[in-house]
Amino acid sequence: MATFARLPSGNWRAQVRRTGQRPIGKTFGKKAEAVEWARLMEGDEEAISGYPDDEARRRTVGQAIDGYMLAYVGRDTAIVKRLSWWKEQHGATPLADFSTAKIKDALRDLARQDAVRNAGKGKPTASLGRKKSPATCNRYLQAISSVLTWAVDESWITKNAALGVKRRTEPPGRVRFLTDDERKALLEACDASECADLALLVRLALSTGARLGELLALQWEDIDLKAKVARVRTSKNDEPRTLPLIEAVRKRLEAKARPIKGGLLFPALRKIDTPLQFRPFWEAAVAAAKLKDFRFHDLRDSCASYLAMSGASPLEIGDVLGHKTLAMVRRYSHLSTEHKQRLAERVLGGMVE
Repeated sequence: MATFARLPSGNWRAQVRRTGQRPIGKTFGKKAEAVEWARLMEGDEEAISGYPDDEARRRTVGQAIDGYMLAYVGRDTAIVKRLSWWKEQHGATPLADFSTAKIKDALRDLARQDAVRNAGKGKPTASLGRKKSPATCNRYLQAISSVLTWAVDESWITKNAALGVKRRTEPPGRVRFLTDDERKALLEACDASECADLALLVRLALSTGARLGELLALQWEDIDLKAKVARVRTSKNDEPRTLPLIEAVRKRLEAKARPIKGGLLFPALRKIDTPLQFRPFWEAAVAAAKLKDFRFHDLRDSCASYLAMSGASPLEIGDVLGHKTLAMVRRYSHLSTEHKQRLAERVLGGMVE
């Protein structure tokens, strides 16, 4: 049902109501225009359900980002940078005008920008010599989509325009793991490091597949040497998990000085409540071991790769690494296949000649 009212300005306000739908309205200079708009809306239920109301016109993308961040309880620190970019690009845009097309255009502009690496606090960013990757663009898309989903829940808008944007195709995940010689060289370099904790930190990463953030957040009370486990209170998936402590690591933990009051397992030298600033020592060890294209996160890949090559199933690898799904584990499946082929050739090769 449509109603029309003449405003003091001389314009006409049309309002359309349908059972089960919120009323929508729009102002026109002429009554005929208002009548025609109302006729079209009454015949299109989908148009009514998706039509932006006054709340969507009053609220901006920037306000939605601010509201979302006030309610944010996740652990992804990179989301601040991503949403700051969106706020810079479209912070003043009314949510009613923040369309799928505008999101696509913004992401195209992002993809043309140079990829950079943060060189550290107070230091300028360093160019990586390439453009932003599809994976980076997808992370920015996910960030703004989360904001718009929050805005839908708050009844600021009725639809999430980001859901109409197709994710970019990402290349297969990078797998870089240490060979036996590389592993020995790296561990020797860590043992010789000026940082006493580096050798233990690297061995923990290599034997548990834990993420760097999980390891640096470990406290002494999370370590159970008798049960040979370390307990991660909150992982990247926002769930606690248990890390196995192999004997070589357990012995190093036993030998490590334990503060009376406990605290972080890997604290900074003079700030016991601050995680260890290990990066310069790590980079020096990688250089001393003459490793090429190797990052700390690759220790996690190395752990998974060793498990795959030893015959561990994808389910077992996922359990050790703390993956919720097996999708991320599939990148190691070829290593498991190669291992099975070598095993079959060694054991069965001479039986069918």
